[in-house]
Amino acid sequence: MWHSMTRRWLRVCSVLLIVAAGLALWRAWQPSTATPEPGRWLPIQAQLLERRLGVVGRIQAARQITVAAPFEGMVEALLVSTGERVAAGQSLAILGTVQLDIQLRQAEAELLTRRRASSSTHSRTRWHLVYDWG
Repeated sequence: MWHSMTRRWLRVCSVLLIVAAGLALWRAWQPSTATPEPGRWLPIQAQLLERRLGVVGRIQAARQITVAAPFEGMVEALLVSTGERVAAGQSLAILGTVQLDIQLRQAEAELLTRRRASSSTHSRTRWHLVYDWG
């Protein structure tokens, strides 16, 4: 008898506990029905409505300019970053002058060769002129 009484009491307590928990959850999910009395002020606080804004799109420069180098060469250093604002006359990159140096040496060598050829032709012409007149 003692055993059946304990079981019954345990069932009743369990049902009451479940009902109480259900009422507590139901009340927590109910919208607030507190309405202000007429002529009464409620304090309000500024709150951030949204912290992030997700958008999908494509960003494009308002103005794009193509810059041409005065000579051919490899870029040795970039002095600005992509998207960075630049001013007129600002250096953007450093170009390697290896190819330009080679072309300069070739032009100087050709100039020297032509000067030598010209001076030797000029000397022979003088000699012929002197010889023809003399």
